[in-house]
Amino acid sequence: MTRLTKLLAAYEAQLGLTWDAGLHGAERTWFVVYDPSDERRLRAMTGEFELATMRSGRKWKLFDTTNVFEQWLASSEYREDYFENPDFLEMQFSEFEKQLHEQLKTACEQTDEQTVFAMVGIGSLFSFVRVSNVVGGLADSVKGRLLVFFPGSVEANTYRLLNARDGWNYRAVAISATR
Repeated sequence: MTRLTKLLAAYEAQLGLTWDAGLHGAERTWFVVYDPSDERRLRAMTGEFELATMRSGRKWKLFDTTNVFEQWLASSEYREDYFENPDFLEMQFSEFEKQLHEQLKTACEQTDEQTVFAMVGIGSLFSFVRVSNVVGGLADSVKGRLLVFFPGSVEANTYRLLNARDGWNYRAVAISATR
């Protein structure tokens, strides 16, 4: 059994548990933690995660963050100025984060208590925004469960995106192949 097959089995086991509606947003958040080198293989398997969700009687909503920064930058009237002087762009990361939150919350409005709201591509946000802010700001908006495909590591509830940055402590349920 491959790491990703074990990861899918761990996710299916998590889906089989009773969903307590009274949990805090952070406690309704699941992180599917995998090695960053498995990113492409995991993306190819997201359909299997969706099927597992549907088989469990739940709904699925996928939000891909891979291109959100590029789309935000392309829509900026100052994009040419940012290319000429990239240092100016860094001052706008908070605006990007705000727009991302709006997009995610709008997508969450299309879900209900039986929906797994899945986010893929969060590695593409690295160095633009802190994923901890994105997840923390979204968790209470998700009515069912927030599923974050997380390329990185977790140890004692401390998550490290891409195994690079100092981690942050979060009360999410970690789903891993070694669970």
